[in-house]
Amino acid sequence: MIGVVLGGFCPAETRYFIEDLGSLGGKECRAFAINDRGHVVGEAQTDDGKLHGFFWSPETGMEDLGTLGGATSHAYDLNNREVVVGEAQTENGLRNAFFWSRESGMTILPVPPTNAGSAVASSLHVASWA
Repeated sequence: MIGVVLGGFCPAETRYFIEDLGSLGGKECRAFAINDRGHVVGEAQTDDGKLHGFFWSPETGMEDLGTLGGATSHAYDLNNREVVVGEAQTENGLRNAFFWSRESGMTILPVPPTNAGSAVASSLHVASWA
């Protein structure tokens, strides 16, 4: 996975660099969001072919966020406090919205199944869709 980071406010001053984000062992990888600190979330294929949400930073590289007991997860957004939101399958195959942080790990959001956390603010307010 290769990401592009843009900086600056004026087109004449815009600078960018390309960063190889690595992988979780598979061939597919997609980045969905980047925060002001340059940390990235998305989904990547594991070596067994499943898609798992990931968190990437220059300090840690790509980290597998795991699942809620099912096969897949997808990380859609993060804030500057490194709180990630997305959706993950449970053991019974239902998709549930989650938030993830280093302190709590992956936690189900209190919304009906088949919802996904799609955006998170620094205040920890989460937008979700059904």
